[in-house]
Amino acid sequence: MLQMLLLAASGEVSPLRAQTPDSTAAAPSTLLRVFAECGACESDYLRNELTFVNLVRDRKLADVHVLVTSLQSGSGGTQFSIELTSATRSDTMLVNVRADVTSIERREVLVRAIKVGLLPFLRGNTVMDNITLVYKPPTATASTGTARGERDRWKGWVYRINAGGNIEADDNYGSQQAELGVSASRVTDAIKINLSADGDYRKTRFTFDDARVIYRHQRSWSVDGIFVKSLGPHLSTGVVGSAESSLFQNITVATEVAAAVEYDIFPYREATQRQIIFLYTLGARSVDYVDSTIFGRIAETRPRHSFTAASEIRQRWGSVNGAAEFSQYLHDLSKRRLELNGSVNWRIIAGLSLNVYSSYSVIRDQLNIPGAELTDEDRLLRQRELASGYSLDVGVGISYTFGSLFNNVVNPRMRRID
Repeated sequence: MLQMLLLAASGEVSPLRAQTPDSTAAAPSTLLRVFAECGACESDYLRNELTFVNLVRDRKLADVHVLVTSLQSGSGGTQFSIELTSATRSDTMLVNVRADVTSIERREVLVRAIKVGLLPFLRGNTVMDNITLVYKPPTATASTGTARGERDRWKGWVYRINAGGNIEADDNYGSQQAELGVSASRVTDAIKINLSADGDYRKTRFTFDDARVIYRHQRSWSVDGIFVKSLGPHLSTGVVGSAESSLFQNITVATEVAAAVEYDIFPYREATQRQIIFLYTLGARSVDYVDSTIFGRIAETRPRHSFTAASEIRQRWGSVNGAAEFSQYLHDLSKRRLELNGSVNWRIIAGLSLNVYSSYSVIRDQLNIPGAELTDEDRLLRQRELASGYSLDVGVGISYTFGSLFNNVVNPRMRRID
């Protein structure tokens, strides 16, 4: 229902603005209790703007739950999905924000949308007596954003260039790093094209007490491309390709091309809230190595396939993400890899949250390991990738917040500015 109001890809929503001329006019007991999950809104700004509701810290005490999730849009911007749910009604709005907006502009757009979305939930509440709607007509130069019905001289293509570097140094250590990246993309309902290239160079100096100096050099670059064609609300097919070079991985140049097919149990339009996808790829990988490998090869081309199952569920109680990927070289089925990863963000009870993440890989496909013996310095400084049968990364965190559930006051005095 409200979704029609909020489809301005320029980053503007319908500019209705809820105002409370006198926030003390309504008794606190009459205010709607709202639990809002919107990291991009910034909590202090949200409290300052939503003065006509009571923001609470426990979703179980809330009359309305506001959940904001996001996905990247074809223009490089972000499409936010705002889901508002109460015991009697549910509304979902979509807000498209351009890639060039600042964090200030983004939070303004989102909070304005939340204000509009909350209005139907206020029907019958006495707070409506103190709310005034203000309409601000768009200026004549306002951008249409999505270019629907407009002439687009870029034909839907979006280009990006990024570069950066840093220098660190003291008497014992020095580091220099530079990186460059470029990308081009074109996204429509029928096709998706993404092309990107990245390069990285690092030089590190270590000085020891005996005046020895060791330099560590690392350089790498990669090129990736993907073409996807939509075959309906659940199915898509395409081609993926890549090229890379990495001294650490003993790779002079490696190229790979594969055909791919993907199925999503849920319609793609629900991707901001939930996805369960199955992806299969089949192709070949060709590699020229820096040094001969432990298998005595300086170059090789091998067929390879992979199967991925992944899920992402975001609900009012938290989120669950998980993925399993199995890849295998077809010339020797023993050369395979299994990667498992997942995370859980669970809001157990009021103020108590549990965060868990894990990643585990069974590695049997390291064709690139150099055959020459590495020095102790190479091993300590990780100049080259070493053979390993597994990798593991596990983390857990828990937090508990207690106290007042209705503290909506913002006091910015003497706050730390990072």
